[in-house]
Parts: sequence; structure tokens; C-alpha cells
Amino acid sequence: MSTKNETQEYLSRSQGLAFALGFLVIHAVSLALFPAQRTVISHVFSIVVVAIALIFCIARTRSATPDTRLYWQLFSAAIFLWECGSARAAWEEVVLHSDISQASYADLPYFLYGVPIVLAISLPERKERVPLFVWLDTVQISVAATLTYLLIFTTFPFWGKPVHPISDSVLAFAYATENVVLALAAALRLISISKEDMRDFFRTLNIFLWTYGFFAILYNQLDLILQGVMDYVALLSDVPFLVLILVLTVQQPAAKARASDDQQPLGQFIRHASPVFFTLILIALGLAVIRTHFYIGSGAIVLAALIYGTRVTVLQLRYMHSQRNLQEARDQLETLSLTDALTGLANRRSLDLSLDHEWRKNNEAHTSFSLLMIDIDHFKLLNDHYGHAHGDECLRLISASLQRSLRQATDIAARLGGEEFTVLLPETNAESAWQTAERIRTNVEALKLPHTQTELGYITISIGVATHEGQHIGAPSDLLRAADNALYRAKHAGRNRIEQ
Repeated sequence: MSTKNETQEYLSRSQGLAFALGFLVIHAVSLALFPAQRTVISHVFSIVVVAIALIFCIARTRSATPDTRLYWQLFSAAIFLWECGSARAAWEEVVLHSDISQASYADLPYFLYGVPIVLAISLPERKERVPLFVWLDTVQISVAATLTYLLIFTTFPFWGKPVHPISDSVLAFAYATENVVLALAAALRLISISKEDMRDFFRTLNIFLWTYGFFAILYNQLDLILQGVMDYVALLSDVPFLVLILVLTVQQPAAKARASDDQQPLGQFIRHASPVFFTLILIALGLAVIRTHFYIGSGAIVLAALIYGTRVTVLQLRYMHSQRNLQEARDQLETLSLTDALTGLANRRSLDLSLDHEWRKNNEAHTSFSLLMIDIDHFKLLNDHYGHAHGDECLRLISASLQRSLRQATDIAARLGGEEFTVLLPETNAESAWQTAERIRTNVEALKLPHTQTELGYITISIGVATHEGQHIGAPSDLLRAADNALYRAKHAGRNRIEQ
């Protein structure tokens, strides 16, 4: 199986390389055969190679994992913007014969091409993504790119105003700076991630950006030197897109993301610092433009402040919401940890905490409190005869009756386990405890829950009562033991009774 995959990969690589070399050869031969049409030919080949690269990117988008699909969509959008710039440049130069003293419509998509690239580099992973923040970042990056264009050309094409003279070296430097910054940012993101499908995308993006950056700089420098033979140098502009096609042909998409997560400090820093960086860049560009375009520069600064304020507000609201949810979850877990799942009464842990608290409080105040230990008579026979489901239902009914029998809000009924219950009675002396126990016993007896294995024919309970008189003697476990001993006496005295 491995040999077959290697063979397929070799064939794909060979076919892709043959296509790339063939494309360059055909381009060069066409220029040589039709020297009078070199400008048209170069534009046609430029449009075609970018279109093919766009098709391959869209195809990869459709086969991408859910975690990387948006990244590939943004990359495809960048290639599409470049295609728009190429088509517009061809139209202006070949058809319209535009005056180069005017700002070109083609330069705008060339500048905006970097917007989806930057957004892809700074985009958080899918599980951490906030749609509103993605749109805010898109607005910031788009406005920043537009302001950069305005800063360089001093006008927009649709304004119809002549541009200030711009040297080719300055324009080449601006494009080179954009390419290097994008490539460096993509490289930082690549080394900060660990998920395989994400690495596939950023590996492809890095190969394209570094290749494009190198050949763009080489192209622009040769353009400044070799003005007379520039049509042949135009072959260099095909190379980055041919390399991209070759990579997408050879590289197989990751079928499934690895379980590891991007938790490296560098990756976290890039994700969280990017929005602040975008805002600072937007403010800086606004300040730079405000000297010549006051309202546009002022609007950019205000927009940056509004976006940053919106982001901070939303983050604060999300933080408060998450803290509230976390507290609710903690409270729910705390309740579950202190509640018996079957009956809804307090469980043994809750009883121990309450008993310890009551013990310490009453020792300080020198008051009394009591404890009732309750056991259902012949419960094992009930389970054996009627089944455990019926026994569970009886436990719930008896628990409800026990809870209704309590008079004070501070009284605590708990299930210790099986058919054993206990009731903690704060600030209750022995006489009052006995009265509460008798009320509980008679209320359960009044339920007349069937139990044919007993003499009475229905369920009864036995209760042991113990009272702590507020003396600094013993421990809470001693009170439990005393109540349990009293319960033992009640059961051996005939059941359905109370012992104190």
C-alpha cells in the first residue's frame, strides 16, 4: 500500500512539474513567435495561470477539513483578487491604453489581495472563533489596505484625480515590503501550530508567499534595469502560481486533524495580539492620511476606536457570561455532591458537614440539638418480594413524607444509604426531638405502603433519637453512634417504634 501511494505521489509530482515547465516554455515560445503581441500574450498567460491556481485552491477548499475550510476559502479569495487585478491591468493596458499618470483600478485589488491573507494568518481556530471578531478584523484589514493605497497614490481611481509622481523604486519597495511581511507572518504562524491539517494549509501558504515574494522582488528589480526586454522577464510572474499548482497537485489533504491542540505560547500570542496590532496599524495609517485627507483619516481613527471598544465590550460580556456559567456549574456540582440522587434528600457527605457545623456552634452557644436515626422495617424482604424498582419508589415516597414532617427550615433530612435515613434537628431538646420522631413515624405509617411480608401488611419505620446537650464532650461521631444504638434497641424491641 505504501509503495502504491509513493508511486501515485511520484506520478503527480512528475505531471505537475511537466505542466509547469510546459507552461513556461509555451509562454516563452509565444513571445518569441509573436513579438508584436508580447504585451497581450503576457497578460493572457498571467490571467490563465492565476485562474488555474484559483481552480486548484477552490478544489482544495471543498476537500478541506471543517477546521481548515475557512482558511482555504480566504486563500482562494486572495487568489481571486489577484486575478481581478491581472484582468483589470490587461484591460487598461491593452484595450484602454490608460495613462500611467492616473491611479489604476488594477492596483487596488493587488493591494486588497493581502487582506484575506492577513486574515487567514491571524484567524483563530474554529472552536475559538467569534464570528463578530472575524468581521471586525476583516473591516480593519480592508480599511488599512485601502488607506495604504491612498497613502502611496494620494487618490483613488474613481476620483479621477491625477496621482502625485511616484517613482518605480518606491512602488517596488512598497510591494516588496508587503510580500515580505506576509511571508514572515505566515512563517510565524506555521511554527506555532501542531495540528496536521492546519500545518498543511500554512505550509502551502508559506511556499506560495516566499516564492511569490522572491520572484516579485526579482521581477521588480529587473523591471527597473531591463526596460527594453521586460516581456521575457514577465515569465517570472508565472512561477509563483505554477509552484502553487504543483504543491496542490502533489500534497494530499489531511484526512483528519490530530487531537493535539495549538497551545504553544507563540501561537497564543499571535492569536491574541493580532487584533490589537490591526487597530494600532489603522490608527497609524489614519494619522498619516489625515494631513492630506482629513475626513478620511479622522474616520479611520474613529473606526479603529469603535472596533476596539466593541471588541473589548464583547470580550467583557463573554467573560462575565462564562464566569456566571462557571459559577452555576460549580453550584450545580456542589448541589449534586451533597444530594442523594434517588430521593433528593441530603447525602452522607452533606450530613457530616452539617453535623460538624452544628456540633461546633452548639458547643459555643451551650444549646441542644438532636439527631434521629431512621430505618425502614424489613426492607430487604420488600425488595426481595416486590423488586428493587418498587423498593426505590417506596424510598422516594417515604423521603417525601419525612421531608413534609419537618417543621423548621433548619431541619435537615438525609439518606445515609440503603433504607437508612437521618434527621438533624438544630436547637432541639430531647422532648421536641421525640415529638418530631413520632410525627415522622405516624406519617409514614399513614401512607399504608403495601408490605405483605410483615404482620401489619404495610411499611413501618423504627427511629433512634439522640440529643447533644451542648457540653464539650466527645465528637459528632459519638452522637451518630448514640442514635444508631437507640435505633438498634427500637428494632429489637419489636420495630415500628422510637427509642431514645
